[in-house]
Amino acid sequence: MILNATQLHKAYRQPGKPDLQVLTGTDFTLDAGETVAITGPSGSGKSTLLALLAGLDRPDKGTISIDGNDITKMDQESLTTFRGKNIGIIFQQFHLMPHLSAAENISLPLEIHKSDKVEQKVASILDKTGLTDRKHHLPRQLSGGECQRVAIARALAIEPNLLLADEPTGNLDTTTGATITELLFQLVEEIGMTMVVVTHNPSLAKRCARSVTLSQGKLV
Repeated sequence: MILNATQLHKAYRQPGKPDLQVLTGTDFTLDAGETVAITGPSGSGKSTLLALLAGLDRPDKGTISIDGNDITKMDQESLTTFRGKNIGIIFQQFHLMPHLSAAENISLPLEIHKSDKVEQKVASILDKTGLTDRKHHLPRQLSGGECQRVAIARALAIEPNLLLADEPTGNLDTTTGATITELLFQLVEEIGMTMVVVTHNPSLAKRCARSVTLSQGKLV
């Protein structure tokens, strides 16, 4: 088991109103090599759950263990280091650095965590994602599909044990989304990663080995 989340609770404060309860005792386990889709209506807390699993936010209650490491007990510095070495994150909005080229965006997490053979790793993932000819382009010079390829390449460059993807095709047209889906699963299988993907896209969810739905604060 690579991930074990137990009794996760998360609420958000609303001035003058009762707290908004998003997660109300969610349990989630994931075996190494699994691909799992998390589905559910907008506002059900899917992105919140993914942020907790990524260590980008903290639960009010509950524990999250990744590869035997309880990230809910780590201080911010330890968590940042652990995430940088073990967790790849793909965002719907890409979150690329606008002043950096495609290659520089991909190399950034490798350089931050002082990885070895940065140039070779960047060259390899650029080739796998079909971006070699676009490596010197800035995000504003790339299409939406190419920006998402860069985001995928950046997440995979560290060769994470766990890949978390939040609506990876949400900002793409149908044809481009299908191409990105195919690329994502091809790379996940090739590298042998474990992946959790939050999506509204039925085709993307069907590609995963398992699908769960977030409803009324719990996974079913």
